Amino acid sequence: DNKGTVTGLIGVLIDITERKRAEEALRESEEYHRGLFEWSPTALFLQDFTEVEEQVKRLKSTGITDLGSYLRTNPQEVFQLSRALVSSSVNQTAVDLYNAGSKRNLLGSLHSFLIEDDSQHFIEQVLKFTNGEDSWEGEARNYTFQKEIIEVVIRKAVINRQANGLSKILVSITDVTELHRAHKNRERLEAQLQQAQKMEAVGTLAGGI
Repeated sequence: DNKGTVTGLIGVLIDITERKRAEEALRESEEYHRGLFEWSPTALFLQDFTEVEEQVKRLKSTGITDLGSYLRTNPQEVFQLSRALVSSSVNQTAVDLYNAGSKRNLLGSLHSFLIEDDSQHFIEQVLKFTNGEDSWEGEARNYTFQKEIIEVVIRKAVINRQANGLSKILVSITDVTELHRAHKNRERLEAQLQQAQKMEAVGTLAGGI
């Protein structure tokens, strides 16, 4: 009996030790991934599309079959959907990118970032995620907190839809404003060069005549 009791106690101690090791490994893993999120040089958000999905279901229940066309011709619905999209977590790089001042200012609804005449990218996200797709990538223009316009590349991925639905979508945002500005300047200089070459050709032709 004593031997059985000792064996049982040893088993319990082993179970407790293994459980503690597993808990410690989980804690270290969570801290590691939290660190990756927080210190990433890329702006990162964790977004919740749950309420967006519910609003889409309500719209479809009214008989709307072509949701894309409906949203493109009803900007007020796009606005309501954008109000339903919320961020639950952000990193410091995102705060800096949007000149938000603090993380708290970036949590909640992100409708204030949406530019009214540039909402097609958001419509595409809504259509893809509510139709079962788990990723989206594209370019957009966003407002900062100072209402400055920035050009960004956005990548979004649903994290474990089966377990989380659309409540956890990882978002990375890359600022390409300077790249777009440089591209536009190059196009302007090329147009000026072409115009100068045309004028030179006309001048040469006139001189020959």
